[in-house]
Amino acid sequence: SGPVGSADRLEVTVTGRTVNLASRLEAATKAHAGVEGICSGDVVDAARWAQRPGLAVDDLVALGELTLRGAEPLTAYGWPPITGR
Repeated sequence: SGPVGSADRLEVTVTGRTVNLASRLEAATKAHAGVEGICSGDVVDAARWAQRPGLAVDDLVALGELTLRGAEPLTAYGWPPITGR
């Protein structure tokens, strides 16, 4: 992360593999109308390992394997739609 731009218009940004993957997962959400968001299997594994109360990991929908540009195929999970909005 760091500053980008000129002294007149300075912004902070982040770059890298993780940021690109997160952006591509967010974009893939549009192709899966039945979910609110998508996360990787690595995130689900980390959440299960943490064993924190309130983590509804078991409520996630398995989406199978996704192939995203610039990344190895990964297991993906989606958040089911929130009802009552």
